This record gives sequence, structure tokens and C-alpha cells, in this order.
Amino acid sequence: ARRATVSMQLMATLAAMLTVEDDNKPRYHHSLPIIYDIGFNTGMDALAYLRHGNFVVAVEANPKQTQLARSSLQYKTFLPNLRLINAGVVADSELGANLTFWVNTNDVLSSFDKERGCRNRQDDISYHCPKCKCYPVHVKTITCSRLVEQWGKGLYMKVDIEGRDEACLESMVKLPHSLLPIYVSFEINMKVNRVEALMRMLSQAGYYGFKVVDQRSFAGGSGPFGEHAVSVVSGVRWLGVEEAIASIYTCWKLEHPGEAARHTNTAWCDVHAKLGSSSGGDIDVEFVAPASYQNEYVG
Repeated sequence: ARRATVSMQLMATLAAMLTVEDDNKPRYHHSLPIIYDIGFNTGMDALAYLRHGNFVVAVEANPKQTQLARSSLQYKTFLPNLRLINAGVVADSELGANLTFWVNTNDVLSSFDKERGCRNRQDDISYHCPKCKCYPVHVKTITCSRLVEQWGKGLYMKVDIEGRDEACLESMVKLPHSLLPIYVSFEINMKVNRVEALMRMLSQAGYYGFKVVDQRSFAGGSGPFGEHAVSVVSGVRWLGVEEAIASIYTCWKLEHPGEAARHTNTAWCDVHAKLGSSSGGDIDVEFVAPASYQNEYVG
């Protein structure tokens, strides 16, 4: 009977490793740094984080991508340290809603926004896909604050979810300072005045260091984060929020605050931010991204 009980416990543990769908699941306790991969897509970033010994909580709205990952031997190798959630990230006010997600045959274009999700980007070399098509699916929803409340304080939160970055960050900053991820990044895929507003919002929440990073050399991945992220104007040195805002124009070569940041074959930029202590000083980071992250994505 005892052997049967142990076997049942083992099966339950293995089942929990395969998927996480229960919003009421208790926080997972472990000694590894947590990285939130908001916008898993093909899993390139998650795999890099796993290789370096992190515990990854990944979110992907596209059911096709999550199914592919769960059937991959490559990801099963890291299964004990990976939680892949098939859900769409939404604003706090949208939690619980059954929303339509537009899946594009070019997976990186999929989005809750129909105009974004159904692009074929014939005018853009970066995403040239004249035969791309889209179709709707209904997905469960989750917020970034709920994720952190569920799983615990993160070393890093990468946000890249095609038009929903704002919803994630606006939810995240409502958390107590003690739960905010030490590092966070998001893609500049919106008008620059909205990017500026997000950066100032993060600053008010306690993030004191910023870098605008040119992503072009990372072969489609998000590249190194934290101390090893490289600003377009200051290298690895963190900038104040206003100085970093000015560097957006360097990365995107834009002239006006209202101008939209556009994907081209010459630019792709992310904003990285670092949290300060509750008293306003620097945080002693126990787990620092190793320098080998620098070479993880370089093609």
C-alpha cells in the first residue's frame, strides 16, 4: 500500500510538471532564480535561461506553440525547471474574460489585436510573409501580477507579447516592491511617447536603471539581460530614466515623440530596467546572469 501511495505521489508530481493551468496553485518553493518568459513563442529565450540553471515560468497564448514545446524532447530534458502556461496575458480588468487570439501562420506575428495578428508584412523585410494567414482561437487569460503572486519574486521578467506589453507591465507594477522582478525588459513596438510613459511608470515603481538595447545581433532571441545587456549609448552602464528615454531615438533613429517605432531590417530595440531597493539604493543580486548569455543567441 505504501509503494502504491508513493507511486501515486510520483505520478501527481510528473503531471504537475507538464502543465500549469490552475491559478490557485500554491507558490513553488525552490532555490533556483525564477525567470518569467512572457511571450514564449518558439522557446528560444526559455531554453537559454534553462541552460543556465534558472527556473522558467513561461506564458504563451498560441496553443500550437505550447503543444510543439510540450512534445519536444529538448524541452522535456528541462521539464523539472520549466512551467509552460497556455494563456493570454491581459490587463487586470480583462482577467477571466474569454478573448479571441489571432494566430498567424508566421507565429511571431500572432496577437490579441486582429490587425497585428493578421499582418502579412509584405512591406517589411524583417517579416516578409505575403502568404501569411490568420485564424482565431479562444484562450484563457492571466495577468502578470497574478503570475508573480503565484510563483514568487523573479530575477527577470522578459515581456514580448505583440501589443500586450503595456498590459503586463501595468499589472506588474501594482505588486508590492518586495515581489517586483529585479530585472524587466519589454519591446519597443509602439509609439515612442507610450514607451516613455511606460519607462516613467517603471521608474515610479522603483526601477532606477535603464538601458535601450539594439536586439539585431541575437538571431531572433532577446539576448542577454540585466548587467550584461548592452545599451546603445552607455554599454553595460545603467542610465537614469530620462537619459535612457533620449537613447530611444538613437536606437530607432526617430525624430518625433509621436512617431511609431517600426520593425525594419535595420532596427529592433528593447528597454531593460533594474529595480532599486525599497530605500532607493542598489540591490545586491544573488543570481547574476553569466557572461555566457552574451553568446547564447549570436548567429
